[in-house]
Amino acid sequence: MKKIIVSSPALCTIGLHAASAPYGTCRGILLARKSSSSSDDGTLEICTALPISNRMVPTGPLLDVAFSLAESACRRMGDGTEIAGWYVAPNYLEPSDAAEAEAPAPQESDDDVPPPERAFVPGILDERVLGSIVGRNGGGDAVLLMIRGRALGDVLSRASPDGASLLDAYVSASANGGGAKPANCEVSVLKGACKGMAEAYHDGFVAYDLESVLEVEGVDEEEEEGRCW
Repeated sequence: MKKIIVSSPALCTIGLHAASAPYGTCRGILLARKSSSSSDDGTLEICTALPISNRMVPTGPLLDVAFSLAESACRRMGDGTEIAGWYVAPNYLEPSDAAEAEAPAPQESDDDVPPPERAFVPGILDERVLGSIVGRNGGGDAVLLMIRGRALGDVLSRASPDGASLLDAYVSASANGGGAKPANCEVSVLKGACKGMAEAYHDGFVAYDLESVLEVEGVDEEEEEGRCW
């Protein structure tokens, strides 16, 4: 895998899903559309994201049902779409933010710099889900996308329209799906995707469950024009 491209609909869904639970971790399934050109040059094109869980850790039965529904959706789409990965959006607002806002403001100093963003790494659950996707794909590639909370907050507040450093990508560490390692490839989003996400957020759109996204995926192309996902 040389490059991962995230479509505007997929990025909008991931961002709005995370915005629905700013103090919790959101997870979901990634779908990619097969094409001869993308497979030849090692490019993975993420076309759709399906929200699975908000705040709470998904259980085994929930994951089984979710993947079954995702596989059915892929068959209905009928355009070579398949389950390609998993995304994780850690809370982009820390629970302590409210308390810090009420605390007395510290004295300003020329030496003050923003604290570094807390690093998130794939957890055991996310590594296991990634491994199960590898198994479903017969040992093929599967990707885990993790969304940087501070970068997402900048996009939603329109402070960073290009979404710089928004996504971190991981792939399975072994052919049998054990563990996860950083993906040694470029990760990019389609032009205008971050701007569309911010506009949808400020317009009050939500994306918090798999059913809401699948309903939109099923609308006619004429009805879909002008929508962000």
